[in-house]
Amino acid sequence: AVKPSRMQMQGDRRLRRGQMMAALEESKRPTRCLASLAKQGLKDGSFAVFEMGVTADGTQEYLNLRESNLSPVVVQCLRRAIDAESLPSGPESSFQFRLDF
Repeated sequence: AVKPSRMQMQGDRRLRRGQMMAALEESKRPTRCLASLAKQGLKDGSFAVFEMGVTADGTQEYLNLRESNLSPVVVQCLRRAIDAESLPSGPESSFQFRLDF
């Protein structure tokens, strides 16, 4: 198998990150995870950075939390929201994405 070029890998990461961000934005699941923080006025400035691996068929290989200022309960809710999303077939890729609230 031919190893993809660095430029191709960057393009693959951009594509997959964009697909995941669009899916999460459309689903509104992450916003629901922060509903209790929003009611308390504590949502602004909240964030979580995840690292994810996706196979060519769109299956999640792994999902790791890299950084966050959210409680473990909210992070678990976000993980479930991300796990509920499916990506279309495309390039196999590993990428990071940040959810800002």
